[in-house]
Amino acid sequence: MCGIIGILLAQPSETSAASELHEALYLLQHRGQDACGIATCGPRGKIYQCKGNGLASKVFGADGARVGDLPGWMGIGHLRYPTAGSSANAEAQPFYVNSPYGICFAHNGTLINAIKLREFLDFEAHRHINTESDSELMLNVFANELNETGKARVNDRDIVAALAKMYDRCEGGWACTAMLAGFGLMGFRDSYGIRPLVLGSRPSDTGSGHDYMMASESVALKFLGYKNIVDIRPGQAVIIQKGSEPVFFQIQEQKSYSPDIFEYVYFARPDSILDNISVARSRENMGTKLASTIRSTLTAEELSSLDVVIPIPETANTAAQKVSKSLKKPFAQGFVKNRYVFRTFIMPGQRLREKGVRRKLNAMEEQFAGRNVLLVDDSMVRGTTSREIILMAREAGAAKVYVASCAPPITNAHIYGIDLASSSELLAHHRSADEIAKRIGADKVIYQDLDDLKAACAEAVISGARPRDYHEFEVGIFCGKYVTPVDAAYFTHLEQVRGESRKMKVVESAREKVANGSATEEEIEITMKGAEVDEQGRVVPASPRSQAVVNGVKRLSMNGGSPWHRKSLDGEEAPSPTQSQDVSLHNLNDVCLLERKVILDSILAISGKVLWRLRQTQVPYATEMSLADLTPVASLIPFCHSLSPNCLWSIVELKPTLDYSRYFYCTPRTAPASAHPGRSYCSSSPIVVLPQNDIIGPPTARPDPTYHLPAATINGSVALPLCLAFITPAPREESFLQCERIR
Repeated sequence: MCGIIGILLAQPSETSAASELHEALYLLQHRGQDACGIATCGPRGKIYQCKGNGLASKVFGADGARVGDLPGWMGIGHLRYPTAGSSANAEAQPFYVNSPYGICFAHNGTLINAIKLREFLDFEAHRHINTESDSELMLNVFANELNETGKARVNDRDIVAALAKMYDRCEGGWACTAMLAGFGLMGFRDSYGIRPLVLGSRPSDTGSGHDYMMASESVALKFLGYKNIVDIRPGQAVIIQKGSEPVFFQIQEQKSYSPDIFEYVYFARPDSILDNISVARSRENMGTKLASTIRSTLTAEELSSLDVVIPIPETANTAAQKVSKSLKKPFAQGFVKNRYVFRTFIMPGQRLREKGVRRKLNAMEEQFAGRNVLLVDDSMVRGTTSREIILMAREAGAAKVYVASCAPPITNAHIYGIDLASSSELLAHHRSADEIAKRIGADKVIYQDLDDLKAACAEAVISGARPRDYHEFEVGIFCGKYVTPVDAAYFTHLEQVRGESRKMKVVESAREKVANGSATEEEIEITMKGAEVDEQGRVVPASPRSQAVVNGVKRLSMNGGSPWHRKSLDGEEAPSPTQSQDVSLHNLNDVCLLERKVILDSILAISGKVLWRLRQTQVPYATEMSLADLTPVASLIPFCHSLSPNCLWSIVELKPTLDYSRYFYCTPRTAPASAHPGRSYCSSSPIVVLPQNDIIGPPTARPDPTYHLPAATINGSVALPLCLAFITPAPREESFLQCERIR
């Protein structure tokens, strides 16, 4: 799920398109918090662009200062929620290709035949793909088809023909806005109508002509004064040329009209209208129908014992009020929400999500103490939020806790642009309602019926619109029946892709835990060997075969498998674009430069192994001990020597009087002898691991602490802290990043 926007102002002399796009980003920020961007077109068709990871306030500055660098009379904007591939800066949208004609592209959705498209672009179209994003694939398919015209300038008929060929090649669900330099704006939607897109207009401030705007949700248009809002129909495209009115084209025959029902359940703002359905009214209907299910599920005794209905903020608020009214039970806000915390289901790692719930919500004891409560939630995905909230309710004194979900059990993966979770991670996957209640700690769980959910949305058509006499929605996450044909092999591929997306986050988390001494054996293995994704999509320590061999030297892969290569069609290893291409095309932090990170990873892994070994077996250690004396880490010595034959490795026993905090830091300069009398330094030591006392200068002048190595704990008592000393000459000073980049 992403947010897309497009604006075309009536007068080419105007330069304020970016400011309106920037304002619209904030209105749709709920649709994507991972990255955002804006691209505009100014005089003589010049493209201006600003994008990056983070919220709109981070990318453009809290005061929007960078918007002033984006002049132009038309532009497109994007908010990214990662669905497939990584969350690298290079994948922030809009995407841009200069050939043909200069095209900018913003995409919301997912292509389910991305592998096939990548092969077509590589071996037939010969177009370079620079990221792992399927959005870039779609852009290049369209650009390739448009290039077939061979014209110096194109018209709307050429664009329609190119779009038709692109629709024939692409499979999945999408809504897109695109901008052709100097020509105009276009928006289009898949032939099933899965992802939303609306168009509106308003009189120009100059009094001549009209301004036009497209967006994922109507709320953005209404706020900026656009009226006459219409939905782009399934399989339809709208093209708005400079100085002209919109022209609609049916690119592909409508195959169905099946908007994603999860938009109404959770993602869309309640003040939006999508496909003539009021989001707020649909949620009211969900509450009314859920109340009927609650009556038929709970016993008369359980129903009469309910003291209060409490929503889990905020999407469920509307439905919970209707449940309260229908059941004739008091309604109360029992949780206070911190609005400045990310949605927890997109956080990497279960423990982080659990902590995120506590940061996001706080239970009010006076609403729970001694009462039987009915909690109403919009849906339950992994169950992380539900489990923590129920625990919080019980800690606040609740006697019994019942949970009702406005959505049916989520049992299958979402494949059209909402990366909820892998199937195996879903709370309801192969579990009954009683098993789910036991797993999350509830006394009973009640789910909405799927037919009731579809009816709740179909009956929420706005006044004046034609009533929907059919209940077609994309509901595959609830029943496994998707509106588009899906190859069974795609689900295996999807699990792998989702695992790859999580992998780097798992590795970073493992490194942090090794550094602070809290790592498990598996996390130490991940830090030492890297990570890979198994067939079930789980992130596990990399196997020996997944380590790269370069010039006869094994190098650890942070990504699992070869860090530089991937399989091509004929089975040969082909360079991966993000590793083989000029790094200037990427944010430097996106490129996994193993030469610059592997030494720190090795240090962390060895120190973690030593601490873990001491905890498990109480191995005695001396003031100076060779790593060869410790079996768990002896295998790393050949690898360390392969990196640099001049390595000196030792475990140094420190006195308990020293501070237990230890810092790793990088320095490209020669350390003065006065820093530690008697210690020998190489003339160009890039990495030195020292006690805090050895850091040059007073505390305020110390390098930024990157890793902490606390004391080892044996049988509950604090042992002498350890410090791993590693000194090696750098082959090239410029081959090492500074501390803040290495971490």
